[in-house]
Amino acid sequence: YFKDYFNCFDFLLVLSSWVEIIIVGGGASSAAKSAKGAKGVRSVKAAKLAKFARMAKMVRVLRIARLLRWFSHDDGKPMVTVALDNLNLKAYKNEILSLLGQNGAGKTTFFSMLMGLNEPTSGQCMVEGQNILISREIVRENVGSCPQHDVLFDYYSVEEHLRLYATMKGIAEEDLDLAVMATLEHVGLTEKAEAFVNHLSGGMRRRTSIAIACLGNPSIVLLDEPSAGVDIVNRQIVWKSLVALKKNRTIIMSTHFMEEAEILGDRVAVLKKGKLQVIGTCTELHNQFGAGYTLVINRPMNGDLLSVENAKIELDHAKKR
Repeated sequence: YFKDYFNCFDFLLVLSSWVEIIIVGGGASSAAKSAKGAKGVRSVKAAKLAKFARMAKMVRVLRIARLLRWFSHDDGKPMVTVALDNLNLKAYKNEILSLLGQNGAGKTTFFSMLMGLNEPTSGQCMVEGQNILISREIVRENVGSCPQHDVLFDYYSVEEHLRLYATMKGIAEEDLDLAVMATLEHVGLTEKAEAFVNHLSGGMRRRTSIAIACLGNPSIVLLDEPSAGVDIVNRQIVWKSLVALKKNRTIIMSTHFMEEAEILGDRVAVLKKGKLQVIGTCTELHNQFGAGYTLVINRPMNGDLLSVENAKIELDHAKKR
């Protein structure tokens, strides 16, 4: 823990953090390049300092180190399928970490190992400083899960589901009412508490599953494609609920929708064939890999173009297409 903490301050040992870079050259062209280069250096330095300062304040909840998982084929052939390939990852309190990747990227395999359903071939998985392979009770106490497909009973009401799972999670009887009502309120299902789940829309069923995952205040909540099969209206409600639910916990959410990852994710991790390709905030990823944002302005047929031009002026480096 202390090693990771002090690594946040590595920038203090880097010369460029303390010394201005001066470019020596002749002529106006050199001076212009020098000024431009110095501005770029200061910009990069400021971004790095801001990142280090932000991470120094974050409380780490999950640490994944060199996680490997492969599956052998049933036909006896020596070939294997690598689901996770030397994965290194950290997750922090009060954040939503979006795992972005297409089908087969390793997202569901990663979740199954965090839940203790599959053991890694090698590597470490630490939750709250405890190795989940050694302390299995850590998983039951600190990890809540919402699978990709709802595990609900048609003729149980929403409240009955929460009471059932709360009891299974070991919530004391005297705390049961408060825990259930508070969770229903967080996901916006208070008015549907007595409704049978087979009478609910797809979006409400997903919110019921998310509520179950959050019972007992787990420090980590795993959401496997939480808005899959949900219409746009209910998707917005699900998103709003997740932003409220991340307080004092870590939410790790898998998705293959870039929009969802960008809107909800405090950080985004991109997986491809079991390997972590990149991780960072959306701003960091846009600055490093993207071509900026696209702003679409809809105007009436007889609308004034001046407002569009004014928007372009207000946005630095904006280009009209």
